[in-house]
Amino acid sequence: MGESFGCEIVFNRSLSAGYWTFIGYGPAPEIATYAYKVLLRQLKKARAEYQKRECKRLIPASRIRRADLFCEGWVNAVASKIAKFAGSQRNTDALKAYMAKEYADLESLATRDRQAGKSLRSGDDNAHYAGYQSGKDAQLNHGVGGAADTPLSLGHTPQLS
Repeated sequence: MGESFGCEIVFNRSLSAGYWTFIGYGPAPEIATYAYKVLLRQLKKARAEYQKRECKRLIPASRIRRADLFCEGWVNAVASKIAKFAGSQRNTDALKAYMAKEYADLESLATRDRQAGKSLRSGDDNAHYAGYQSGKDAQLNHGVGGAADTPLSLGHTPQLS
């Protein structure tokens, strides 16, 4: 998502929680944060509705697996909408210099695939497809509160909760 907006994404940990920070030039970090919050809210709602509707009789492990596959499909469908919405140019040189200065000791965040090594079961493909179909209905509109000509400083880091 950050690349679409010309931003780098950094995960920050605090004692009680963690949050994503979008780092970029101009209004890009604020717009990326807005898009992230809106889409995350929609994804959580869609996931809960899917689980309530389709996963009633599944054991907890299967319910989580199907919901994860649903979310994966949803995100795949939304990815093209994000690219169209963002339309940002990346100021690569300035962003690299800022990241090298402010985040020189940054480590990679290891992701984990909860589906790795597991064979798909009946209904798993349907869960992914249902997520993709649901993601097509995701809504992302441009905000009306900010002025487009008011630049934000490089490294603007809004916090997400």
